[in-house]
Amino acid sequence: MKMRLLPLFASFALLTLLVGCQAASDSKELGTRFYEDLKAGKYADITSLVDPEVLQTSPAAQWENVLRTREAQVGKLNDWNNNGIKTQTKNGVNLTRLRYTVDNAGKKTHELLTFRQRGDGAPRLYNYMYNENSAPIDEAYEQELN
Repeated sequence: MKMRLLPLFASFALLTLLVGCQAASDSKELGTRFYEDLKAGKYADITSLVDPEVLQTSPAAQWENVLRTREAQVGKLNDWNNNGIKTQTKNGVNLTRLRYTVDNAGKKTHELLTFRQRGDGAPRLYNYMYNENSAPIDEAYEQELN
């Protein structure tokens, strides 16, 4: 009996790893799209990336306002660099957190995009944070997302 469980467990672990890798890859592509749209000022296009469930409590206009406020505070986006990725699967839901260092006209920001993927669906933007201080967004803020 133990001999049969080991291959089954290994198969399940491999499947979980593959699903997590695909979710991370898909989320990274969406992160690039997010920053391309942000640089171009296409805020409405960014809101189309947001999870519809999130839009029920934080409407598109609110997201657009945050993005406009961000630009007013730190200046126009010049360039971005992904410097970290973390995936987590819980109850069939994948969360992928992407960390970025962003160069803006006014100052550098540290930013965090969190994408949520349920079942076979595509990842959708679940949370966006930026910090205009010199320190990256730390684990304490990320804990609030769990």
